[in-house]
Formats: sequence, C-alpha cells, structure tokens
Amino acid sequence: MIIQGEITCFEKRQDKIEIVEGVWHRYAYTFKEDLEEHSRNYEEFLSEEELSILKKKERRNKGKEYVHSRAFAKEFFRQMIDSEHLFLDMKDVEIRNDVNGLTKGKPRIHVNNRSIKGSTSLSHSDSSILISHGKNCWMGVDVQEVITSEAIVENESIFSFEERRIIDSGECFPKNKTLTATLIWSIKEAVGKALGVGLSLGLKSISVMEIRNGQIWINLIPEVENVLLSPDNRLIIYYKQQGKTFFVICCMFEKAKLEA
Repeated sequence: MIIQGEITCFEKRQDKIEIVEGVWHRYAYTFKEDLEEHSRNYEEFLSEEELSILKKKERRNKGKEYVHSRAFAKEFFRQMIDSEHLFLDMKDVEIRNDVNGLTKGKPRIHVNNRSIKGSTSLSHSDSSILISHGKNCWMGVDVQEVITSEAIVENESIFSFEERRIIDSGECFPKNKTLTATLIWSIKEAVGKALGVGLSLGLKSISVMEIRNGQIWINLIPEVENVLLSPDNRLIIYYKQQGKTFFVICCMFEKAKLEA
C-alpha cells in the first residue's frame, strides 16, 4: 500500500521551550545543553514512579537522558495547558509509556492522574529532544544525528531499492548522500511511530518511495498496512536540518478530517 503525503521544512525557533502551533498539532524542540540547569532539581518534578524508573535507567547509564526528556516534556505540557503557570506544577504532569503490545514504549500523558486526549511522540538524540502532541491525528517524531558512516549509507539491508535510488540520485541533497540517507531513515522512524508499530516488523517495512516537489510517497508492507484505521489516511511530514541534526515530525490524519 502506498500513502501519499506532503513534506515541508519548518522554521527555526529560538526559545528552548516555545510551543509552536502546527497544522492540527503542537511541537517544540531544544538542545540538551539548554536543559542542564532546568534538570538539576529533578526530584522536585519527577513522580515516585518516574524516580523508580530513573534508578533503573541510571544502571544503564541512561539517567541523564531520561531526566532531560522528562523535564522538557513536562514543561511542554505545563505550558500547553497552563501557560500562565497559575495552577499546574511540573510534578503534576506525568509521562507513562505503554508496556505491552505493538505500542510498547508509546508515551501517554497524565495530568493529576487523568489521561490527556491525543497522541504524543517524543524523541531524543545525544544532543537534542523533539516532542509533538496532536488531538485529532496520530503523531510520530524522530531526531537523528547525521549519519557519518559510508558503510551504513551503502547498506542494502537497511534501505530499499527505491530509497537507494533517492540517495544515489541526489535529488534531495545534491552531492550529499549522508544527508539524504539520514532524512530517509528519520522519516521511516517517525512514520513508524505515528502508525504505532515503529520498525518492529523490519527495516524495510516502511519504505520511502519518492520525495519530489513537496510530495512524499511511502510504501507499507501488508503487516504494517493492517494497523491503519482507514485506507484513506494521509501523512504530513515536517523536517528541519539544524547543523548535524535532523528533526522530523509525522502527522497521520484520516483524509475526511484533513479535508473538512
């Protein structure tokens, strides 16, 4: 099954926690160095359950990464719900992840133990964090540092025949295969998250067929296609390259809602 969508670059934003209004969704991104001071007093904003998870993360040297992502996500939702900071503390916002099934790891947002309607996606790399939330669409985001290994760029087990053609043609980034390969990889990750299956069904289960004139075509294998709620679903993909980092946002809509 091939899904057609739009692809466009979003604008640079300076503020580290500024919430940006997109079409049907909101997003924000930052670099982790801007969160150092914000994350120091983590015991003041992490719940008991989150502190317990943090201890497990610390044993795998993932503690700092976890604190950064939680600090950013909590501030994102606090500003979205209570922009004047009148009644909501960061500790009132909790990010819980699904633990079973195809949506394992998918974040669910709770405020004062009540679930917030909508779809949330969160991604971080070594240096950056990106978050997006949509009420009437399915969200998937991904942050990728630019691939530097030629071996990965040329690996036929990672990229489909069509993706190799896009990479080799230079139609996205002339004379720079690594940028094209990174963007394609990040799109696959973001689309997989929006569908709720990630790349659990194989690296080629989601394949970028073409990127041309602001349009993008994605091919799904039948096992992935079956998770779609409607054959008329459409994608809107936003991306930004900042330095050596790609930020990609994928929104999946039912076509009827998109055209309403």
